[in-house]
Amino acid sequence: MLEKNEKRHRVNFVYYIKKVDGVVYAEVTSVATCVSNGRPSMPDAVMNALNSL
Repeated sequence: MLEKNEKRHRVNFVYYIKKVDGVVYAEVTSVATCVSNGRPSMPDAVMNALNSL
């Protein structure tokens, strides 16, 4: 699942690890920083996905 981060050029990826019976075993949040030509940037596709949340 995609989630907005409080910092402008970062994106959170939230996912869950579930056991076979469907019980959530762990919740993980990974933070990605978007960079273009060595500078922070936010691609239009990612921005559109975040705005549609």
